[in-house]
Amino acid sequence: MGAMKTADVVVVGAGPSGLRTAARLAAAGLRVRVLERKPRAGAGVLCTGIVGLEVFDDFGLDRGPIVEELRTVRLVSPYATEFLYEHPRAFAGVVDRARFDGALAAAATAAGAAVVCDTRISPESAAPAASKRRA
Repeated sequence: MGAMKTADVVVVGAGPSGLRTAARLAAAGLRVRVLERKPRAGAGVLCTGIVGLEVFDDFGLDRGPIVEELRTVRLVSPYATEFLYEHPRAFAGVVDRARFDGALAAAATAAGAAVVCDTRISPESAAPAASKRRA
């Protein structure tokens, strides 16, 4: 509860969306705190980790987390119909999510957000006192 008293905005979850939101809000001058239940951003993430390459340029991120760049996509339907798309240049990257999320956490911190890990939040602890009253 103390974390919410010292922040204008509390972001629950240090995934890519939460961290990017935190960075933008902190850069705009708000006091932002990100609460993450895991020991660090990106810990134990189960995800393909495919990210459009423009994200790195748009967010000012280093491409270090990219494991491999993609220029071909093969889609297979439940009936085994295949569609192959080949682009003339790489358009997406397979990222190491722990490194990618770590870079986003570093960017949020650099913008002024506080990222607090190993923290759990419940609906009861998140609700303002007024919303807990019954009529």
